[in-house]
Amino acid sequence: MDLLKSPIKKLYRSYLVPSLSAAIVTSVYGFVDMIAIGQGVGPDGAAALSIATPIFGVISFFGILCGVGGSVYFGKARGEGEVEKSNAYFSASLFLTVALTILVWAGFNIFSTPIYKFFGATENLMPFVRDYTNCIVWTMPFFILSSYLSCLVRSDGAPNKVMAAVVSGGVFNVFGDWFFVFPMGWGMMGAALATVLGTIIQFIILCSHFSRRKTR
Repeated sequence: MDLLKSPIKKLYRSYLVPSLSAAIVTSVYGFVDMIAIGQGVGPDGAAALSIATPIFGVISFFGILCGVGGSVYFGKARGEGEVEKSNAYFSASLFLTVALTILVWAGFNIFSTPIYKFFGATENLMPFVRDYTNCIVWTMPFFILSSYLSCLVRSDGAPNKVMAAVVSGGVFNVFGDWFFVFPMGWGMMGAALATVLGTIIQFIILCSHFSRRKTR
């Protein structure tokens, strides 16, 4: 697929379907978590998940911020035939992502209690919030880097790779929510573990893009 020579309609379709599929599956993550926790833990668990949900938005923000910006400059330079410049944009965006990941990761670990209270956690809900978010916070780099890599891999002409990564992670998350919450009885931690493992699967698949011969 040549982004400069392929027909616009063909390019549009080749990116539209994978992007919509990935967006739908991403939406299913939180929906399935809410059902599993609501049924397996109860109202307090569902309330705690609502408090923890904004954290995903914050995490995704940093990955998308660097990913979209980096992919735009990367793609523009590639289209102009400036390979070294495009590689420099990729390196700069990756460095910025890693630096922000370290800062955000440290900030969440140090100031977790004030953050949870800001989002509405009470003394009664705090144990449920921590059971869910501790697993998420400790693996936060995978969430940020997955959001970042989704943008760059898609910009490198591999939208189907991004779709495969997101769908694979989403399918595991759905199964993991059921398995960890009900048969295993791990409650909030089980739902968080399913989300974390699903994201790690997504991250690994995205990283495999760099082993392809056609990767740029």
